[in-house]
Amino acid sequence: MKNTNEKNPKPENRPVLQKPALFSAFPFAVSCGAAALVCVILFWGRPLELNRQEFVLAEPAVSAYFSPRAFSFVDEPRTAALRAEKAKTAPLAYRIDETISRKITEQAGIFFKVLGEVRAKGMPVNDSWWKELPFQIPDNSLGALKDERLCGDVKTEVINLLAYYLARGIIAAPELSRLRQAGEKAILVAAEGEGSGEMKRLDKLLTKEAVLEEAARKLPPEAARDRSAKNAILQVLGAVIYENLVFDAARTEGLRKKVASTVAQVEIMVKKNELIVQRGMLVTREIKDRLDQIHKRLVSRKQMTQTFAGVMLVVFLYGLSYFYFFLFEPKTFGARSRLLLFHAVILSNVLICKVMVLWPDGSIYLMPTALAALLLTLLVSSKSGLWAGGVMAVLSGFLSAFHTDVILGTLLTSAAATFLAYRVRKRIHFLRVGLGIGAVYFLTLWGFQVAQNVRVGEALYMAALGFGNGLFVVVLSFLMLPLLESVFDVVTDITLLEHSDLNHPLMQQMMVRAPGTYHHSLVVSTLAEHACEKIGANALLAKVGCYFHDIGKIEQPEYFSENQGYLYPNLHDRLLPQTSYEIIVDHVRKGVLLGRKYKLKRAIMDFIVEHQGSGVIYYFYKKAMDGAPAASHISADDYRYPGPKPQNKETAVVLLADSVEAASRSLKGTTPEVIQQLVRKIINDKFIDGQLDECELTLSDLYRIQESFVQNLGAIFHTRMRYPNIEKDPGAPDIFEENQFHKFRAENDR
Repeated sequence: MKNTNEKNPKPENRPVLQKPALFSAFPFAVSCGAAALVCVILFWGRPLELNRQEFVLAEPAVSAYFSPRAFSFVDEPRTAALRAEKAKTAPLAYRIDETISRKITEQAGIFFKVLGEVRAKGMPVNDSWWKELPFQIPDNSLGALKDERLCGDVKTEVINLLAYYLARGIIAAPELSRLRQAGEKAILVAAEGEGSGEMKRLDKLLTKEAVLEEAARKLPPEAARDRSAKNAILQVLGAVIYENLVFDAARTEGLRKKVASTVAQVEIMVKKNELIVQRGMLVTREIKDRLDQIHKRLVSRKQMTQTFAGVMLVVFLYGLSYFYFFLFEPKTFGARSRLLLFHAVILSNVLICKVMVLWPDGSIYLMPTALAALLLTLLVSSKSGLWAGGVMAVLSGFLSAFHTDVILGTLLTSAAATFLAYRVRKRIHFLRVGLGIGAVYFLTLWGFQVAQNVRVGEALYMAALGFGNGLFVVVLSFLMLPLLESVFDVVTDITLLEHSDLNHPLMQQMMVRAPGTYHHSLVVSTLAEHACEKIGANALLAKVGCYFHDIGKIEQPEYFSENQGYLYPNLHDRLLPQTSYEIIVDHVRKGVLLGRKYKLKRAIMDFIVEHQGSGVIYYFYKKAMDGAPAASHISADDYRYPGPKPQNKETAVVLLADSVEAASRSLKGTTPEVIQQLVRKIINDKFIDGQLDECELTLSDLYRIQESFVQNLGAIFHTRMRYPNIEKDPGAPDIFEENQFHKFRAENDR
């Protein structure tokens, strides 16, 4: 029967994390996608590697050659020649430039507007106001235009003539002469934005002089009879109008391509076993083209076979990686972010190597193939780093045309990077790693080249490139680490050291508001750090995790025993056991919220949610049992933390260290035997309760952990020899008693 005093339901336990199935959808999809992307990087756009042929143009053939297969090919030179000849028949395209036409019309309008203003002021023709006109005409015509009626008639006629001739298009006389000399009969004329245009013969095109001649003939009878009006019209028209028909290069090229495309490709058929060239026969251009086509097809077929085999090898390699992670690194296999991180690092490394190969001045010996091993050792684990080194050794073969020295160098430098990057905790350590990788590559390349009878100078040059490769790898890793840590929410030892600063805002708040919890966290960190060192776990991660594991107590420090007594009374004496339980358990949730607020890494957040596992808060469980009616049943599950249980060695060690440190505060005796008995009892209870079921701790690890706890707790609770009692001089001053300071002043006055 459930306790009826409960006001809020207890959070449900999280389900036990089970080992993922072999054919899990996400790991399978990621592996397939990564393999496909690697194949694209390695094989996409791969150029044909044509070897030098034995047949040389304009030289006698050294042997007879028969076509090994039937095929056809396009004779590109003959096709291009025929299309070029056909393109010459396409007409030249000209367009009427609307910008020029609009400018001419605007100039005419401005002319008559200024003319009207000057005429209204009655200025003589030789006055400076007449100089404001956009163009000039003879004074006699300007004088005639002072007549308002005549000026209106001239304006109307000029505007009409401009609209007519500008729409037809006016070509420059030198351009028309050049077209005639080139033998052109007609051109295509189109207005801007017009689709098809109109074909015009050259004798129908208008120059400026032809426009003026034709305009004189087209004048209305009344204007033609009035000599002043005729002269004014022709002079204004001649001054304002100019060529607006310009060559349209883009359209002309389009017409030529369209005409050329009507010519069919010249296709040549070659039959199987057809004699291409006889021994001693001179290799002509036609024969050489056929030989080149045969050679290209043979090389292309061979390269397709090689590409298919390469794709199969990459797929097999990623299949091995899939099973490797499933069998030997199940946590990486089941953790999406870590699996994505592994494949992202491999892809980035392959892409950088590909860029280095395609770089004009690049070299295969500068490919940073050890980068993946170094990054994954720092971000995931040494095992992942070593496996990445093996993967990159295979992939580097495709990138380097299977140079043995590059493959061997990748294997050895990846192994060196994994060993040297273990527990890198300072930025300066990267220099050590770079020098180490460079030295290994230097010795590998130099030794291999010398063994291949390469000249010493050339071998040293290649080895020097290998040494520079090591430094290049370190520079790239140094730049990429912060980005990868941020994107995939992982930590390195360097980041952990930055978080281990006790001046962190959360630690400062804890020290002020919950000093007991602060001291408890420091002691637990000491216990956990030394225990992790004993079992080969990440001691620095455990230490930093301990600093933040109880930050949820900052908001209500008065409800936790380590802060009670000298700061706060025991508030739980006045609360129901269920209420006290809910307050205590809630520090995990509050800790998670604070961790997110201060952007703690997920690896540190794991300590907040896992350091209590799903253990029972026995004190309040016992209190509830003692206060419950005889007929009621209180379940221990009602007083458990929500979990989850520890998922790795570090959080499991912290769970044990947290319980041991808290329990040690209630010891009446602190002899080694008493401490050992307490430690063993707590570890045994946690083990029996199943709190260690989901982590990788072994019984041997638990034995070493209890030894470490006993040793460190013994040092914390050490005793000293009893000091002899010295009788106090009644006249001696005591700064803690009242009215004692005059003794010091009197002594000083003397």
